[in-house]
Amino acid sequence: MLLRFDRIEKSENDLICLFQMKSESNDIYWSGYSKAPVFENFSNWYNAQLLRNDRRIWIVRQICEPYLPVGYLYITYENNVLKLSHGVVSSFRGLGVSLKIINFATNFCLTNYSKCELEAWIVENNLASIKSFLKNNFIETGMLKKKFYESFNSIVILINYRFRKL
Repeated sequence: MLLRFDRIEKSENDLICLFQMKSESNDIYWSGYSKAPVFENFSNWYNAQLLRNDRRIWIVRQICEPYLPVGYLYITYENNVLKLSHGVVSSFRGLGVSLKIINFATNFCLTNYSKCELEAWIVENNLASIKSFLKNNFIETGMLKKKFYESFNSIVILINYRFRKL
């Protein structure tokens, strides 16, 4: 499957597209929330993201018509570290989309921020995400952090993965 990576813009179409992806039950669960976002709050958040200099967000679409959205990608810059976060639409899970999103993110970061580290924090039992990062040359660092996830109704352990430059 060929993919297209579109930076989000101040458009109703991008806002609704990202809102729908973030409202999927699987995305809600792995993001740690207990319910879908409220559209008005999400819209305010979305507009604030457009103004940030430290974050870029892409909507990932199929490259052929009807250009269906298959996922999203965030890259956030913080203290010389690029933090990656992504999601895949439920109907496209298991098709290698996650691998392609991480590969795009890695290439983008290495091209534009060659001196920065790349990392992701992944819930310890999110095996699909862990496998995708490992296949893209990320390694577990041994750093852990605890965070309360509403979707689990408990504190979860997040594991840090860093990109290993060849």
